[in-house]
Amino acid sequence: MDSDEPIHVAVDPETGASNLTLKGRITVDCARAFHKAALDLVAGGTNVRVSCAGAEFFDVSALQIFLSLGRELMKRGRRCDIVGVGGPLAADFRLVGLGGAAAQA
Repeated sequence: MDSDEPIHVAVDPETGASNLTLKGRITVDCARAFHKAALDLVAGGTNVRVSCAGAEFFDVSALQIFLSLGRELMKRGRRCDIVGVGGPLAADFRLVGLGGAAAQA
């Protein structure tokens, strides 16, 4: 992954699941790219794994995208596993109802 790229999507060749990796500060500045990635993942036919291990901060626009991505995948009978959420981000995730993600840190 490019060191300056905060959002990266790849497919796991073993499981076929889509992996979305987020790093750094995910703010309104990159919300368009995050939203496009989320729409593409919903349009695909796989489960999604979101890694937040390299993330430092999510603003409200990013949290809205997380919620929408999970909801849309669930409607289609697919999973959205959010992993690597720790520290202060875990509290933010619990606050918006994504406490399960904080537990998987």
